[in-house]
Amino acid sequence: MKKNTKLNRLCEVAALCMLLLFSSFGIVHAGVIYKMYATHPFDTEGGKSPVSVYDFGAKRLISTLQTVPGATLARVTPDGKEVWFFSPVDKSAGVFSVSTDAPVGKAYLDAPACDAVFDPDSAICYVACGSNEGDGGLNVVKFIDTDRRVAAYTMGVGKNPVAIAIRDDGSRLYVANKDDNSISVIDPRKYALLRTMYAGVSPHDLVLTADNRYLFVANRGVDAGAKGGSCITILDAESGKVMYVVETGNGPTSIGLSPDGKRMVVSHPGSSNRENLWFYDINYQDSGISVATVAKATAGNGIEFGTVDPTGKHFVVPDQIDGGVLDVDMVQPGSVSMLTGFPTERSFTTAFASVDYDRQIAARDSVIARDPASPEAVKAYFEKASLHNTAGNRNEVVATLNDVIASYPGSAAEMKALFSLGSLCYDGLLFANAADYYNRGLIAYGELLAVGDPGEKPVSSDVLTEASERLGDLSLKLDTDYFVNLYKLYGNIPVKHPEFPGLFFTFGVALQKKGNTKYAMKCFEETENRLIELMDDQLYQEMKIKLALVRRTSDVVLRATKIKDAVVLDGELGEWSKSEGILLDRRDNVIVNQLRWFDPSDLSGEFHVGYDQFNLYVAGRVVDDRIFRPDRGAGDYLTIYLDVREGSGNYLTRSKAIGEGVISIRIVPPSKAGGQFLLKSDAGVEPLIGGKSSVGGYNFELKIPLAYLKGFSPGKGQSIGLGIELFDIDSAAENDPPKIMGWLMPTKSSHGTRFSEMFGILEF
Repeated sequence: MKKNTKLNRLCEVAALCMLLLFSSFGIVHAGVIYKMYATHPFDTEGGKSPVSVYDFGAKRLISTLQTVPGATLARVTPDGKEVWFFSPVDKSAGVFSVSTDAPVGKAYLDAPACDAVFDPDSAICYVACGSNEGDGGLNVVKFIDTDRRVAAYTMGVGKNPVAIAIRDDGSRLYVANKDDNSISVIDPRKYALLRTMYAGVSPHDLVLTADNRYLFVANRGVDAGAKGGSCITILDAESGKVMYVVETGNGPTSIGLSPDGKRMVVSHPGSSNRENLWFYDINYQDSGISVATVAKATAGNGIEFGTVDPTGKHFVVPDQIDGGVLDVDMVQPGSVSMLTGFPTERSFTTAFASVDYDRQIAARDSVIARDPASPEAVKAYFEKASLHNTAGNRNEVVATLNDVIASYPGSAAEMKALFSLGSLCYDGLLFANAADYYNRGLIAYGELLAVGDPGEKPVSSDVLTEASERLGDLSLKLDTDYFVNLYKLYGNIPVKHPEFPGLFFTFGVALQKKGNTKYAMKCFEETENRLIELMDDQLYQEMKIKLALVRRTSDVVLRATKIKDAVVLDGELGEWSKSEGILLDRRDNVIVNQLRWFDPSDLSGEFHVGYDQFNLYVAGRVVDDRIFRPDRGAGDYLTIYLDVREGSGNYLTRSKAIGEGVISIRIVPPSKAGGQFLLKSDAGVEPLIGGKSSVGGYNFELKIPLAYLKGFSPGKGQSIGLGIELFDIDSAAENDPPKIMGWLMPTKSSHGTRFSEMFGILEF
């Protein structure tokens, strides 16, 4: 590929400037780096759950990974090569490389995972298939072959296994069965259940001492300790004899034990415990064990599933309710601090891995020196850049990626390095450099496709989307036009690629924002042409809505009705008969599990919006052949989103994320006629509701005082974002997944992120 020499020289100068800028705040690591992985199953991106990669020594966020949906549990293999993220929802585990944080595969469990351990040689992963939620668990332990990443054996244990521990020689497994108050002892090499031990009521966590002599058991007690039974039981791990019973607060959930076994920290979630971190000194004697409480501390309401760091000096506990990750000092009892910098407040579990930075870098340098032209050398370059990023050494990241660009011109590797440098500059606020690298990366990708199909994709769709969207924002900020040339380049590429509709649409949005309507329309037309070629129903639905929103066609705009007479919140919808409404009664309104939708009697809805001087009203009629509302777990609901942020009524100016300024109100209908509707709304928002339910559905009328809408006051010509979503589940059976019907709002799964850019437009 012919290179632009002048452009290359400019980029070399830009790279030097970057090095100088980054040198002012670069973090240079040597030796061992302690990485912490924190799972965030509460917030998902495109059907995947984020995981934070955190430098525990430097107390900084390294990166955010996207893994399987609903990933709650993180576990690192004993050899330190892989980290597994387990999802009880997806019944699988995403497998990532510890040294580079790159995905390397997926393990198929075919069962929920509540806890997991690896044998010492990392060949087998033992998974306790229970559930801390009280339902959905199986009474088995799965033996997962880590090479093939499938179950090699399944062993029955007690009722609802929720915790598992292993001897350091791999000769014994201990499994806590929460619902029958037992501990199963297994010889995993002989696939034999040796005995059942009893330690207390509702065992929740297990920890072995380093010498494998004692087993510590956290017992939550009856009704999470509200009716007694909370304690830590110390057992002789061989005989099962109770050696000591430690008094705790209500409902202990996790145990942190120092490497020498002499300091213990116990966490207790729930507001009933004012001091919910308890510290103990443990003394081992020939005649027995003695335990003394040495300190107590107050933490959040959701502290569960703590982990001791590799140094043995810190007990790290996520708070699932109040948010944050606590760093509990095990050396100084009572000392607790909060780790910061995570992309979302709430975390579920953590796991630690040690990375020998110097040794790993040397290994990659050796591969590159051996044969610089080999595919292994290309891979080693990117792994080296990832290791430098883990160490916080941005100068070396820049230098390594520029080595790739210089060594492999015109290749997929060059393109990948350009996008990586673009993101590095963007995060470092070097916007001109970021724009240049993103533009060059998109050009390189187009030129690569123009000469033929590259086979395996060099970069993911997410990387391409992020690069094109960021370049669009930067073109406005820098008053520079990149997209006419990009349109011309990509428009001449005849091959079919699923990324093309999204890329052309992003080009069009950027051109529209800059006022270039002529080429914006060409891009939108090309978006439609490429959609027709691909014949992808999911993608077609999403892009069709985006095109309608940017063009502001009538099917994405709802006009609110001015209310003259007071609305009686009784579910009688006669007063709405002359109001314009939204009708959801077709298969293409179902955005998740379309094939499970039969007809409008299965699920459909009609919705109206009105307003007066003081209130906003939403009224609706929902048809549902069965309203499912279990005592626990997920049931049917309706969610209404109102985006009152500035610019939310225009696709070109609205924010993509759902954050402050977006009001969400969830309506949970009664399962029986005459029952009560439940409302779950954002903090500080207290709407009123009235309605009625019947065998085949329900009617409702919702009153939202305008005072809750962040200062928004309806006026002629004003518009805001509006989203409506119906979540329908007919039973709790695993083979009966939920259907989701919505007004716009496409999502890839029931766990997928809802983006406010996909809301409809509510006009006043």
